[in-house]
Amino acid sequence: MYKMMYDAGFEPIRPEAGYFMLAQFGKLDGPFKKPDSTNDPLDFRFARWLCREKKLAVIPPSAFYSDEYKATNETMIRLCFMKDDATMEAARSVLEALK
Repeated sequence: MYKMMYDAGFEPIRPEAGYFMLAQFGKLDGPFKKPDSTNDPLDFRFARWLCREKKLAVIPPSAFYSDEYKATNETMIRLCFMKDDATMEAARSVLEALK
């Protein structure tokens, strides 16, 4: 998953263990970068856009932060990589198309 994310233009953080990985998406560009009427943090807008437009679900980490810290990592997403091979290949296709 690390290589898949890196090759797609993300800056992943390699975990030592677990089922999740964090990755920076700040270098990517798209309609999710434009503020909308929700005033949601950027990670929420990116996660919503990926889910609705690309059918790929990710987790916005700011959901776990108090209001005063929501903006500190708003260009990060959290991904679960405990998935079967077919799901991972589908995710690879979506991510590669984001370049």
